[in-house]
Amino acid sequence: MDGSSVISSKLTAPILSNILRRDHLIESLDSAQAPLTWISAPGGAGKTTLIADFVQHKNTTNIWLKIDHSDCSPGAFFHHLSLAAKRAFSDDDLSLPKFTLEYSLGPDTFSDNFFNTLATHAADGETLLVLDDYHELSSESPVHRLVSRFAERLPEHFKIIVASRETPTPEFVTVKARGNMYRLDWQDIKFSRSETRQFLKKESTDNVNNSLIDIILDETAGWAAGIRLISSNLLLGANKSTPETSKNLFKHLNQDSFEFFAKEVFYNLSSDTKTLLLKTSFMPFFTDIMAKNITGLNNSAKLIDTLRRSNLFIESHPGANETYSFHPLFKKYLNNVFAATYSPQELAETLSQSAQLLVDQGAYEAAIELNIDTRRFSDAKQLIKVNARHFIDQGLIQQLTRWLDSIPDEFINGDPDTLLLMGKIQLIASPVHACTMIRRAISAYTEAEQIEQAILAYGDYFEALAISGTGYDLLETSLEELEELLLRCSGDITNLCESLACVVLFATSFRTLNHPLQARWKASAKAALEHCDDPVALLRRCNNMMIYYRFAGEDRSTYHLLNILQPIRQQLESIPVLKLQTQLIDAFQYGYVLGSGKKAIEVCRNSLEEGSKSGIRLYEFWFRYILILSLLRDDEFALADDEIQLLLDQYTQMPDVRRADILFLSGVSALYKADLFKAKHDLGKANELYRTSGATYPVHWSNIVLAFSCYELGELDKARSILKELSDSKWLGSNYLKYQALCVEAWLDYSNENDSSSDKLTDAFELAHRQNFIFIPTIGKKLFTCLCEKALLNGIEADYVRKIIKEHNLLPVSPSLYAHLWPYSIRIHTLDSFQVVAAAGDLEESITLQQKPLELLKFIISYGGKNISLDFIADNLWRDADGDAAYKSLKTTLYRLRKSLGDDQYIITRNNTLSLSEDCWVDALAFWESPADIDSCNVQSAQVLADTFKQPFLCEYHGEAWIDSARERINRNFNRLLEKISGYLLSRDNPEAAIPYFEKALELDPTEEDYYIGLMQCHHQMQRSDRVESVFSRYCSNVEALLNRAPSARMVKVRDDYLQRP
Repeated sequence: MDGSSVISSKLTAPILSNILRRDHLIESLDSAQAPLTWISAPGGAGKTTLIADFVQHKNTTNIWLKIDHSDCSPGAFFHHLSLAAKRAFSDDDLSLPKFTLEYSLGPDTFSDNFFNTLATHAADGETLLVLDDYHELSSESPVHRLVSRFAERLPEHFKIIVASRETPTPEFVTVKARGNMYRLDWQDIKFSRSETRQFLKKESTDNVNNSLIDIILDETAGWAAGIRLISSNLLLGANKSTPETSKNLFKHLNQDSFEFFAKEVFYNLSSDTKTLLLKTSFMPFFTDIMAKNITGLNNSAKLIDTLRRSNLFIESHPGANETYSFHPLFKKYLNNVFAATYSPQELAETLSQSAQLLVDQGAYEAAIELNIDTRRFSDAKQLIKVNARHFIDQGLIQQLTRWLDSIPDEFINGDPDTLLLMGKIQLIASPVHACTMIRRAISAYTEAEQIEQAILAYGDYFEALAISGTGYDLLETSLEELEELLLRCSGDITNLCESLACVVLFATSFRTLNHPLQARWKASAKAALEHCDDPVALLRRCNNMMIYYRFAGEDRSTYHLLNILQPIRQQLESIPVLKLQTQLIDAFQYGYVLGSGKKAIEVCRNSLEEGSKSGIRLYEFWFRYILILSLLRDDEFALADDEIQLLLDQYTQMPDVRRADILFLSGVSALYKADLFKAKHDLGKANELYRTSGATYPVHWSNIVLAFSCYELGELDKARSILKELSDSKWLGSNYLKYQALCVEAWLDYSNENDSSSDKLTDAFELAHRQNFIFIPTIGKKLFTCLCEKALLNGIEADYVRKIIKEHNLLPVSPSLYAHLWPYSIRIHTLDSFQVVAAAGDLEESITLQQKPLELLKFIISYGGKNISLDFIADNLWRDADGDAAYKSLKTTLYRLRKSLGDDQYIITRNNTLSLSEDCWVDALAFWESPADIDSCNVQSAQVLADTFKQPFLCEYHGEAWIDSARERINRNFNRLLEKISGYLLSRDNPEAAIPYFEKALELDPTEEDYYIGLMQCHHQMQRSDRVESVFSRYCSNVEALLNRAPSARMVKVRDDYLQRP
């Protein structure tokens, strides 16, 4: 049974009968404009009765919650408030957020979300929230802050009344200062003389005279409890009406007034009534049946009805089964009387019966509280163990923790189930302590030969170790211990292994990925994903495996995880915490696997916002970590630094591994911004913290980045030493680490003109192809693009490199030298027969253009492809048309051109100009600017580029000045490129390779003397004097034929010098 159905004493206003209506106070409450009313007065002053009467008078929806000390934790408070709301709205399906484990790091935001949902549901009419006995909350309880936050944001249709023995706590100062609190205190609600007289006459007209009323008024000072007790005493026939005898009622009033009055009343009750009161006094509530069972009195119902009608400090609460409870002061008095009247054995029996009756009604919380309060720890522990899952699902984590902390160690030690439970509920708040408790549970299970339970507990232990950020050096030994336990199992261990596999791989990946025992767990993990039919458990396993696959560099497997989750994604995303877990998988996929920065940034930002709104902060660090790396890879350094600062603000609260993660991010940021000394410092400190924590994988990961920063500082030997150490460790069996390290090594070799650079580059891209790596490695986008250029130039995994380039829209670092190798969407050939080609997947298809769109495209190209004025184009291509007609014709032609190319994006309109997009390649535009100097890094690419020049620009078109001008410019820069290539080759004593470039230059300019001189120098170095003479003869023939002049003196001197030199 759900205990919520029977704790109506906590969730409903008491039923009122035969009370004195205090109209002036009802009117005062009704006219209060402030959203919060705070009533503070001593116990027994009539606060609860006043509010209950007001609620009955208002006849509005009221959510009534009687606070007790269990509500000090937000989880219990919101659980009970949710039950109260469901009862108030008569809606068991009312969906309010549950304060589960994940919210423990963000109660404020959860509270806002909860109260907003509650207020929205109540929007159809005026709603009143009553928090009775508010003083039961400890001064340290965070609930004060949460209620005050709600009070500051109350919608107009929602009001709160607080009843407390104390004045408002400091958390409500702002509410009060802003005029949002209405106060009633002791002076306001104590009974006046006229009210006292009315009350006594109403209760006991025959036994009261004016003199006695005057004495009561003077001695009670308007205290409702005192007046009630005197009235009850009079009704029971005690102290007949003479003033002198009545004075005896008051002689102890200033010492222990309530107990004195209670004694006077209790003394006059029947024996059965006393028995009923005493034996029910240990339960927070009871029913007729419960009273009969614990007392054995068949007339219990009749006795309760008599007490209720006489208002003898017993409250009645409506519900499926009407329940009753005592005023706290009277309850305490009855407890004391019981202890003084009955034997210890009878007390123990009554407590046991009380707890069992509560359990029978499903009131497990109340039963546990009773057992703990009366030091019946074994019974309390057993109830906690049996109902732990229910409490966790209801968000009563802090409540569970408090209960377990209240049980002495001697009742916990040696009980593995309780130790394991304590470890689980502390996993988020205190993961280090959780490790200790779960480890003790494993030992206890093992000693008791409960091997299967010990094996299952290792799953929680591995998770606790991974989350704690400490003790990673224990992971490998724990894996071996687990293996030993598996060998001790007598039955089939398949299901056991599947239940643990994903978390074992996740946790041990922080340490290593090539442990021989991990092979077993990989096979079990695959089966675990296939066989799991619980969506929540499946999501958890996918989360674990996403991290393992990422660390291992098994990117192909991550796509499988997404496919597994797709059918249940909508179901998972309806629950905030599960939605965030699903989005964390998405963030890993976009941020790490796909390297899709913009998408990763979007997912992380949305998830951080949702986590903040819902109060679930459990995954905040990882979303921010992925966000920062994605921002850095997209060169958003300022935004990344803002996020890093948010983590640095929490630095001292973090475990060592998380501190190392923050320093690592700071080091990467510094590296990308060329702050190399800071980069080396932060990465070095991160490395030390990782080592201290035994986190071997992060040590290797940070070492890769550290090696790169050392290289940038000029410490090449140190960088190579770090990389060799990584290689010797086989990169811990991680393809991810191996690929990152190979990219750094390839860059080191490439930038130092090391002949082995192609070997490392080949190894890197072959590995990337095998593992389906398409992310940008940590060397950064620019340097990785340089490696892509070199790979394409050398035919290293060219198709796969083009796939990576397309995925990230990479542009060549040196367009003039490498653009011809790039996988552009549109390729336009003008240095051979004119052709426009569009990429269609792995194929290409030719595009046919009509005359005018073709002419427009050639015009754009002839002016460099960038920022050509629309007016200039219209004036030149539609010379015979007036301005408006020409502009209209241009717009029509532009539309037709874009449509033929397949997308508007290829021709960009900006600021009244036209440009080709960066995704369009034109061969001739590689020669639009003067070429860069040639060196060992780019000579090969320059040679390949030179080979693309088959014939002059648009050679089949003549007569247009704009084409001729462009052709002249392109020819001139092409010849400069040939000069630089041949000059570089000559400087490297490679005249044979230089000859073709001089020859090609002469094809465009057959009278240029420098080219003939270069050819003669080549042949001279090759000791071919006959060829020197032949080149000179060709020169003479061409200048005579084309220029009608004789050889220059300069050329004659060069020829003679070469022929005379040895």
